Amino acid sequence: MSERFFRLNGEKWDLEELAYAFEEGPETVKKIDEFHYLRIETDSEKTDEEARAAGNTALTRMNAICLVRDERFRPGTIAGIARKDPVTGKMGGTIINLECRIGIRAGLREINVAVRIRRASVPR
Repeated sequence: MSERFFRLNGEKWDLEELAYAFEEGPETVKKIDEFHYLRIETDSEKTDEEARAAGNTALTRMNAICLVRDERFRPGTIAGIARKDPVTGKMGGTIINLECRIGIRAGLREINVAVRIRRASVPR
C-alpha cells in the first residue's frame, strides 16, 4: 500500500474544517509544516496523472460533504503533488501544476460618419 500527498490551496478556516472532518480513513486531510495536504492510500503505484485524478475525485467528494454541513464553506483545490521523504517523514518538494490562459480579443469596427455641411446664409 502506498500513500500519495497533494498540497491544498484554500482559505485557512476551510482547510482546517477539511482536516477536522476527514481525520481518519483512506482519504484524509492533514496539516504538515504549515500546509494542508490531502493524503490518499492506494493499492497500486499510479502515475502522477492517475493519482491527481484520484485526488481530484476525493477532494470533490470531501468539499461536497463540507458544503452540505456548512453553506459558507469554500472548497479547497489541489495545488500540486507533494513528495514525502520515506526516511525522515518530512514533506519534500511539491510539484505545482500551473495553468496560464491568455486570451486576446481584437476587432475592427467600421465607423460611418455622415457629415453635413451647412451653407452659410448670405443676406441679400
